[in-house]
Amino acid sequence: SMFEGNTTLQSLIIAEGIEVIGDNAFKGCTSLKQIKIEGSDTINAYGEIYFPYSLKTIGKNAFEGCTTLRRIHFNNVSLVKEKVKILNFMKKKNLKKMI
Repeated sequence: SMFEGNTTLQSLIIAEGIEVIGDNAFKGCTSLKQIKIEGSDTINAYGEIYFPYSLKTIGKNAFEGCTTLRRIHFNNVSLVKEKVKILNFMKKKNLKKMI
């Protein structure tokens, strides 16, 4: 719950090689529009997240209430179960695409 409830957070850089995003990490971050991976050449449009291959676990409710996020890209096929969890708890109309 590092940033939980931070309504002014708009963007951040996640360390390359991250393996876990904890429970409630960004819950309630209603202004969060962009998450970049350190050292990545991928240019994220606002409202878009590219999770790195190294990511193995996304904690419960990690992105609940992040209503400005529109696209989530999963590079790690083993995160399919995590994809379903995120889709279920985000329950927001503006989520356009999960890859």
